[in-house]
Amino acid sequence: MLERIADFFLNRRKGKKALCLAGGGITGIYFEAGVLQCLEDCLENFSVTDFDMFFGISAGAMMAGLLANGYTLNEIRPSRKRGKVVMGGAGLDIWALRNLNAGPFMEKAAYKLNIFYRYIKRLMTFKESIYWAPFLSHLQDLITPLLNTQAVENILRDIFNEPGHSDDFRVIREQHNKELYIGATNQDNRRHILFGESGHDDIPISSAIAASIAFYPVFDSLRIGRDYYEDGGFTRTSNVGKAIEKNAELIFLIDPFFPYVPPNPGFARMKGIIFNSYQDIKTAGFSRYYQVSQHLFKKHPEVIHYSFFPSNDLCLLMNKNPFDYRPVEQTFKGGYLSTLSRLEERQAKMTSELAAFGIMMNLDRGREIKDRLSMGYKGSFFKLLKDADK
Repeated sequence: MLERIADFFLNRRKGKKALCLAGGGITGIYFEAGVLQCLEDCLENFSVTDFDMFFGISAGAMMAGLLANGYTLNEIRPSRKRGKVVMGGAGLDIWALRNLNAGPFMEKAAYKLNIFYRYIKRLMTFKESIYWAPFLSHLQDLITPLLNTQAVENILRDIFNEPGHSDDFRVIREQHNKELYIGATNQDNRRHILFGESGHDDIPISSAIAASIAFYPVFDSLRIGRDYYEDGGFTRTSNVGKAIEKNAELIFLIDPFFPYVPPNPGFARMKGIIFNSYQDIKTAGFSRYYQVSQHLFKKHPEVIHYSFFPSNDLCLLMNKNPFDYRPVEQTFKGGYLSTLSRLEERQAKMTSELAAFGIMMNLDRGREIKDRLSMGYKGSFFKLLKDADK
């Protein structure tokens, strides 16, 4: 009774708190980890594992799955060990030879060989004229994604089956009191599927995440049941709408999938096809999110929401190669410092809004990290975080 009276006078809100994580490749994971670390340091009595609902798409699916499973940021913080990037105790060496996608190529080759045999046979009996277009069309079908998504699924299954964690959406909901939702795209009918919802919660979490990160043409699609799934970012940038539908009143969105805006005309034209194709995909994704989110938040003014995007300079770094391991520290640090700047800009407003949910904001630790850097701290950013703990 006294608690209800206090909530009334303090204007406290009891709505659900949701964390929505978008995609962006390996560098997107680094950025999201940096943003989350800054939030962890600056939200005094609230951890990023304390959200009620976790929504993840593509790279964000991996982070959402780990956090909903109770892994702390210290446990999953990306770092370099023996020359490899490690996260959650597992190596992220996706370019290992064992991960090459040879199986589907052989499967397609056997299928196409039969087609070619019948075509050549008809040519030799003068029942068919030579047309190069159909022939070349069949040849391009032999081109398959470079990597086998099954390897990622196996790594995630081992992580989620460690003691105290689970690879089952229902266990996370019933025993951990967390809701986890992973978005993926049905490769054939192009529909967005939200694994974790009723009717789609009976598959392993590791399978759902592996399906969500299957970014063509790097990763092959993943078969689940009778259907094949690929990157959830192709059909939806984030699941903010679903979070609102499921009664979220406080939403944190982290979206690394943000296009770079060059300072001078002609910059993009001098870049290659990969850079510009990735820019186009990012632009389409962000435009889609912006239009949808504007409508949603106008329709639901009661929902408090905060969005975190990479700075323009960081967008350029992340746009070079979304599957590059090398800029792990630079991207993580950029995510941390850009988030701190955003929190400082909106401190007064956020302090008041978060207080309604019982969350206190204190930027002292973040500013201490920033001050040490400005004074010429010697050492890696990860070491700086550890030193600040002492």
